[in-house]
Amino acid sequence: MARMKHLIVLMLFLTMAAFGRTYTTTFPANENPISEGGNWINGGIGGGSSLWGNVRTTPGLAFGVSEPTRFGDPTAFLGGKWGTNQTAEGIVYVGPVPTNCCHEVELRLRTAITSNSITGYEAYCSVVPNKPYCNIARWNGANGSYWNIVEVTGVYATDGDVLLATATGSNPTTITLYKNGTQVAQAVDTGAAGGGFGAFGPWTSGNPGIGFYNTKDNNWSYFGFRSFTASDTITVAIQGAFRVNQSAPIDQNAAAKRRVHIYFSRLISHGNIPNTGLLIAMIVGIALVMGAFRYLR
Repeated sequence: MARMKHLIVLMLFLTMAAFGRTYTTTFPANENPISEGGNWINGGIGGGSSLWGNVRTTPGLAFGVSEPTRFGDPTAFLGGKWGTNQTAEGIVYVGPVPTNCCHEVELRLRTAITSNSITGYEAYCSVVPNKPYCNIARWNGANGSYWNIVEVTGVYATDGDVLLATATGSNPTTITLYKNGTQVAQAVDTGAAGGGFGAFGPWTSGNPGIGFYNTKDNNWSYFGFRSFTASDTITVAIQGAFRVNQSAPIDQNAAAKRRVHIYFSRLISHGNIPNTGLLIAMIVGIALVMGAFRYLR
């Protein structure tokens, strides 16, 4: 019966996802900066300035290139039009473990870049064990203008962890960060002033992406993301359906999330399901859900 309930949740998700946009990648190419067929916009290019760095990839890994200014985090986000409700998810890579603060992996939501300006939200975690934290920040636009709306200490990201962030609502906007299926931080943005800066936002448009931060060395390839998935259909329901017991070891949680990644990677053709695929997914999903309910009666 439990498996049947999971099947129903999965099919409902597939039906709803047919009306949304999804992108998934395991960073298969060697690119500097990341492009993947023109799907990505980089911080050092999109803004027409050298205030922010770019992101590069080697097969199976995305990581930062450089940090040209103190708060010039290497940044890359997806192009095109995305809905307001967004999910961004990445599997963390950490090779040689950094020992000095700060080294961070970042998930971006509702990110937009114009000349000398980046706005949006950032859910991020330290990868340094002796400096553990996960925060949620609002980027106000100008380089260095940001506000950590919520700061959580005592938690950090390790190799294989699955970070997932969501942004929902307009005013207020709620940003939530999960690690291996467990909520670790949540922030509510009403556009109020904070962090020593004025009132900005709440941001209701923009795109999902990734970023990194490194203030101590140039060993950018020592940490990053192994894979990335973004959607403008919130996936909390399917996340709960595939989550293992909360008391299970972290590696089991990560393994369960990887199974979801593999499933959708096969379903989605490196970006978006084609229009005919959307229709097929919707029809099959509805048919299976109806069949499942008929079976349960």
